[in-house]
Amino acid sequence: MRGMTRRLGIAAAAAMLAAWTVATAAWGDSATTVQVFPAGVACADFDLQVEGSGGTIKQHAFTDRSGQVVRVVLAGTGPALALTNLTSPATTYATPSNGSVTHIAVTPTAP
Repeated sequence: MRGMTRRLGIAAAAAMLAAWTVATAAWGDSATTVQVFPAGVACADFDLQVEGSGGTIKQHAFTDRSGQVVRVVLAGTGPALALTNLTSPATTYATPSNGSVTHIAVTPTAP
């Protein structure tokens, strides 16, 4: 059991990266998004499915004096996540929806 808990902890950490991907796919949309990571990508021993649902993200763009977007902030509630070991479908770890913030700095292009 300890090994399974450790693997799920590692999977949860790896899924944080996946969560960002899932959240960006669901900006302003409460649809369910599913992403599968083959064994060796997120978890060494098994395929991992990350399912994100719900959450709302609002986007705010900041502009400079000339009206160019220089920064974007996405904030709101992230999706609720369900991480499933596809080798043993009975093994699922779920997290509730929580706060989510992403800051994007935009590099201006030369005219």
